[in-house]
Amino acid sequence: MWVPPSREVRQLQRLLARVAAVQDMRVQELNRLHEAQGVAQDSVERVLATLDEELRRLEREIDDHIDRHPDLREKRQLLQTIPAVGPCLSANMLAWLPVERFSDARQAVAFVGLSPRARASGSSIRGKAALCKLGHARLRKMLYMPAMSAMRCNPAAQALTARLREAGKPGKLILGAIMRKLVHWAYAVLRHAEPFDLHKALAKA
Repeated sequence: MWVPPSREVRQLQRLLARVAAVQDMRVQELNRLHEAQGVAQDSVERVLATLDEELRRLEREIDDHIDRHPDLREKRQLLQTIPAVGPCLSANMLAWLPVERFSDARQAVAFVGLSPRARASGSSIRGKAALCKLGHARLRKMLYMPAMSAMRCNPAAQALTARLREAGKPGKLILGAIMRKLVHWAYAVLRHAEPFDLHKALAKA
């Protein structure tokens, strides 16, 4: 049975949605800056400064909100034991990854929209693997840069990357695999309320 998010999670979702909206406005102003001159340029720069300050204020509010709720605070600490998972991704996972609704990590991966699927080619049903992007687009987007970071700083992600490269897999597929692993690891630490176990992760890489 579906259970609605708690009040504190709904508030976190609203704060993160506002961050995304302000970031979109900032991108629009940056695009205008390329063509602006004189007084118009000064105006765009003032708006950008205001948006940057608002983003900093929202980030502080998100941190304070999580700190004020012990359950969120403890879960954030668990998530950040995963190398490459920082404040931004952990906050988004707390908001958008309801692990209690999933019976296993594969369901969590499917929810985010990272399940691999076969792409048909001609009359053959076998083809290159692609991602099924029907899940939570916002969370999937947030996983991209941490996955890149994990390939540099997370030994388990590095081991998986090396194995896939040796098998001749393309970079895009490897990155998708690392994004899936981050969801697997996040599901595990939240579901079992235990810090990231590097030895277990290496054994399954």
